[in-house]
Amino acid sequence: MDGNHRPADGREHVYRAMLRTFGDILLGQSSATVQQHAALSAALEREETLRARAQVERDAAQTLRAKAQAERGAEQTLRAKAEAERSTEQTLRANAEAERNTEQTLRANAEAERNTEQTLRANAEAERDAEQMLRAHAQAERNAEQVLRAHAQAERDAIRQSNFWRLTAPLRATINLFKRR
Repeated sequence: MDGNHRPADGREHVYRAMLRTFGDILLGQSSATVQQHAALSAALEREETLRARAQVERDAAQTLRAKAQAERGAEQTLRAKAEAERSTEQTLRANAEAERNTEQTLRANAEAERNTEQTLRANAEAERDAEQMLRAHAQAERNAEQVLRAHAQAERDAIRQSNFWRLTAPLRATINLFKRR
């Protein structure tokens, strides 16, 4: 309906009453809708707050788990470090023992070298003594050979001076001739 055009039949007061009633109804409905929206919005905010709180609690729990894991890792690192220190101590002890053994071995080697030198000196002395004995033995053999040669020469001289030697001279000359041919 147009604002310029009014019904002339008297229905205007009915329309106005209806308009107030419709306005009250619409106002009530819109108020109810706003209240519903406010209630839903508050419920949604509570739910989001609860979700956020739950997320914060989950994050805190995860942080605590990570912290506990880090503490376990730190404990393992400390145990590994202690084990490494014990291992290092054992290695140092073993190295010290090896050095003592090496020193003993070096002392034993030096003693063995001194003994070897003494043995070599004794062997050299024994070889010199053996050489002197061999020289003396060789000299004795030469002397014995000279004695034997002299004896053989004396026998040859005795044989040559004997009658048999003189009588058999032509026969020996003939044998020597046959030997040369």
